[in-house]
Amino acid sequence: MNKIELYDIITLANNEEYTVLEIVAKFEKRYLLLSPVDENEEPNFDIIKIVEEINENNKITIKEVIDESIIVDLSERFLNKLEENN
Repeated sequence: MNKIELYDIITLANNEEYTVLEIVAKFEKRYLLLSPVDENEEPNFDIIKIVEEINENNKITIKEVIDESIIVDLSERFLNKLEENN
């Protein structure tokens, strides 16, 4: 996989599957808004994560964002993008 795209289903290290609800680029980094999916691949909007996509040597990893100021900023950006798409 070269790049994670919107609505992709990805499996995290804990073996839980998540879907990509939205993608935001900031400071030359890509951030993903994730939601876990059930066996029918339906998202659970009550649980979301914001993660950073890291692409090194053609290998993609993700890292959960824990910096509160970045989370607040990204939350606003994700909300604006989701509102634009509806």
